[in-house]
Amino acid sequence: MKAVGIIAEYNPFHNGHAYQIAEVKRRESPDVVIAAMSGHFTQRGEASVFTKWQRAQLALAGGADLVVELPFVFAVRSAEYFARGGVRLLHELGITHLAFGAESDDIEPLLTSARAQLRPDLAETLAPYLAKGLPYAAALSTMLEEKYHISPAVLASPNNILGAEYLKAILRYAPTAEPIHIVRHGSTHHSTSLEHAVHASSSAIRKNIADDRFRMTELASYIPPATHPYLTRFYEENGGIPSLERLSPFVFGLLATTDKKRLSQTVGISEGLENKFLSASHTATSLEELLDFVKTKRYPRTRLARTVLHYLFGTTQESVSHFDEIGPQYIRILGMNERGQDYLRTRKKTMSVPIITKLTPFFNQYDLLSHSDDPLKQMLAFDVRSTNLYARLFSSPLAQNQDFTTSPIRYLL
Repeated sequence: MKAVGIIAEYNPFHNGHAYQIAEVKRRESPDVVIAAMSGHFTQRGEASVFTKWQRAQLALAGGADLVVELPFVFAVRSAEYFARGGVRLLHELGITHLAFGAESDDIEPLLTSARAQLRPDLAETLAPYLAKGLPYAAALSTMLEEKYHISPAVLASPNNILGAEYLKAILRYAPTAEPIHIVRHGSTHHSTSLEHAVHASSSAIRKNIADDRFRMTELASYIPPATHPYLTRFYEENGGIPSLERLSPFVFGLLATTDKKRLSQTVGISEGLENKFLSASHTATSLEELLDFVKTKRYPRTRLARTVLHYLFGTTQESVSHFDEIGPQYIRILGMNERGQDYLRTRKKTMSVPIITKLTPFFNQYDLLSHSDDPLKQMLAFDVRSTNLYARLFSSPLAQNQDFTTSPIRYLL
């Protein structure tokens, strides 16, 4: 049985995502397409435009057969750990192929880069470049150019960087899975303008949605028809999309009442970055200002936004190191159609981790802050807390504990 996996955020689901799934089906004729999707917070440290269940519904309408949640502890991480978590999750589901988009039309430089980074002598090879004072990324890029003739431009684009990380994760954790490389069309990944192309970037679409002058007519040609009513209704019912700025009181309150040691143990903090956060918190008046004060070329805003979320959740470097070692501990179902459900039945007995459709067998809504030695419960609790925090990011907050009251989406073909 041919099962194609895709690691995605679908924030929101747009024409480029629909094209990727359609291209996978055209080229491979898979029995099932499985999307491992981030929850309510994304790899860039942002809140998702829609809830994870609404995004799962749109992914199913766009051609996916099964949508599972990439746990928070992997979803809100750098490209390397985001890719690792997604590949290991999909490998547990038995994928035979992994599809991903990239700016490069040639997969070979990405494969060469992936293999080079997995060599046991990588640290020794990089040492002379690091000794020159180059940051790690620059040292790696220079080494790859000199020793493997890979142009620095290849690994300068976001989707190529992520593509190389997917390939690294496949080689390490899912060696039997075949990569499906799909060339990205339209706007670049970080483009924030709506261009005259069918495939506008997610960043451009989110920027347009966040604008007070938002008009559905301006976005209609960039997103599938199924997304239109969701976007219009969601915007009208909630007074706009979720705003991370509403986290400001929580962030500044925490910075004012906890010690530097706790901050220093947070995921993303290194090289005295905790001092910059604490110093900036005395003068910044908003979360946006705080991030602007702290950011540098070495510490971009996306990394800092992730760090703030991990600080709020109490995610320590020690805890994520353990999660990175053991990998995803469950398969959390967000939505499926009949094909996806049938596929799950065939895989259920061979999985080493449980399939979760209801949370109550694992804990109730009042146990979230209690200590547990069970890594599954620890990992799952972060997902539930992220849902509850996400609900607070609207002008009219959403209901709490939706993870306990919302069932997986059943999509009819």
